[in-house]
Amino acid sequence: MTERKVLNKYFPPDYDPSKIPRLKRGNKGRQFNIRTMAPFNMRCTTCNGYVYKAKKFNSRMEVAEGVDYLGLRHYRFYIRCPTCCAEIIWRTDLESNDYVIESGAKRNFEALKTAEELEAKRAALEEEELANNPMKLLEKRTNQSKNEMETAEALDDLRELNKRQATVETDAMLLRNLWREMEAEKEAEEKADEELIKELLASKNIPPTHPETLTPVASSSSCSNQQGPSTSPSSTCDRKVACVPRPSKTSYASQIRSAIIRKRPSAPQPTEDQQKKTQPAESPDPTKTIESTSVKSYDTESTASASNLLGLAYSDNSDSD
Repeated sequence: MTERKVLNKYFPPDYDPSKIPRLKRGNKGRQFNIRTMAPFNMRCTTCNGYVYKAKKFNSRMEVAEGVDYLGLRHYRFYIRCPTCCAEIIWRTDLESNDYVIESGAKRNFEALKTAEELEAKRAALEEEELANNPMKLLEKRTNQSKNEMETAEALDDLRELNKRQATVETDAMLLRNLWREMEAEKEAEEKADEELIKELLASKNIPPTHPETLTPVASSSSCSNQQGPSTSPSSTCDRKVACVPRPSKTSYASQIRSAIIRKRPSAPQPTEDQQKKTQPAESPDPTKTIESTSVKSYDTESTASASNLLGLAYSDNSDSD
């Protein structure tokens, strides 16, 4: 049994390639039998039968003699009409990138092909006119620049319209609302701090200060000599306000806030020995005693922190505007 794929061939010892007869070259005009398809719709001139595009035929092909384009050969095809067996001949046309029918049939009308031919003729005439007439060329360039400007304006209008009609992003809306809530809370805290400061200053009979300049504002009851001279000795200022450089608004507010809002320590609890020594004859309710001591400690601490406000505001370490 021989091998399926012949990889080695046997050459006898007396092999001489010069003794092998040469084959005659084939005729250039000889024909080949190939399978081909109709390149377009056509109608047979003998029986008026239609041959549709892409219909397959067993055809004969040959090189067209005396016809070439830029040194390239054209090929000719022979088929038989499927109805009357009449011979139909066509060949290639490299110049128009198409096929040309020679005999036996007539090509059907194709509107697209006709439109392409007319457009090619019009373009050729326009190029020739522009080459010979410089005014036409200038007019064409002007129209082109005008069209470009109009196109750019239309694009800008479309971009603006798209920006207006852009969908709202949910994340951006949530972030914006969160930022607004934080700003509102911050403003409310600042307002509450200012109200608390005013109450503390009013409780200590201290003249209020302007929030922007932080300078003391004298009232008519406290300092009446600023409005004009007075003859009575009782018209002098009841309290002298020291003209000391005021700290900045941020530092002043932070000091007040830290002094008032900070967590206050709980009162120290007395030891057992102290309770025994200080315990009266009649033992009172222990809950009431603890409540009274806590209230007293809270009052003393609040009084001390309120009295310490001016010291914090007038400290030398604070930054002054």
